[in-house]
Amino acid sequence: MKINLRKVLIAVISVLAAVILWLHVLTERVYEVELLFSMKVVEIPQKYILADEVPKFVRAVIRGRGKDLLAQMLAKREVVISAKRMSYGRNKISLSGDDFQLISSNLKVREVLFPKSITVRLDRRKRKEVPVKSRLVVIPSSGLIASVEPKFTPPKVSIEGPASKIDDIKNVYTIVETLRGFNTSTSVVVPLEAPMYGVKPIPDSVTAFIEVEPISQRQIKGVKVEIVDMPGRKGTINPNRITVTITGAKSDVEKVKSCDIRAIVNYNDIFVVGVDRLKPKVIAPRGVQVISTEPEYLRFTPR
Repeated sequence: MKINLRKVLIAVISVLAAVILWLHVLTERVYEVELLFSMKVVEIPQKYILADEVPKFVRAVIRGRGKDLLAQMLAKREVVISAKRMSYGRNKISLSGDDFQLISSNLKVREVLFPKSITVRLDRRKRKEVPVKSRLVVIPSSGLIASVEPKFTPPKVSIEGPASKIDDIKNVYTIVETLRGFNTSTSVVVPLEAPMYGVKPIPDSVTAFIEVEPISQRQIKGVKVEIVDMPGRKGTINPNRITVTITGAKSDVEKVKSCDIRAIVNYNDIFVVGVDRLKPKVIAPRGVQVISTEPEYLRFTPR
């Protein structure tokens, strides 16, 4: 059967025209819809700063023609509050239709649903300098260790915000981040976290110097064993000196002496674990880890 393209085209155009006419009639009608509007506070006097967060959104009933409402749904929707004439402290504002940024004068705010009012708290703007602290986790390549805490440039930054909050802040921290795979000492740029709402660090990032070096292992001989909490001279530990194997950054391991390590046996443990199964507790300098002791267990000889 031969298809008459002219008749098909006429039919399609007729259907499209009918749909367009129907949409026109439909969108010319007046409707009411609930819409969410984002909220922002503008024109804050230079000497003041917003101390508390205001609600992020306002829900309202908007009335207007369907075509205008459809365009409003697709457009940016904002409630704009001017702080130009506000004073220091708390300012309670009742929201009205004048605060809504509508794309057409044919649209009206029939009712503000929630919140109906907001409190804008203005505080004096203040700035001070605080140290930068690390929340970085450094995991170098195999066989290496981050020997010291990252060093920051600059070591201090300014923070700016409401005076009531600035006074309580002692440090500013880097973001929480894990840095992996370093095989040499290097520098990286790290963002800083805002301590709390309304407070910002200036600058908002610092350069962290990450120092890595080889992991080293070493035996420390002749570490004296102490007995703690022993009432009087009740006995002795055999042997009373042990060999401790330590590991850590090469620069830290090499400077450790036997007198820097403390090996302890608690007298009260003798009656729990037995006289010949006493495992000393070994305390090593910061940055150094104890791997083992030789011997592993000690014996208590009563007098």
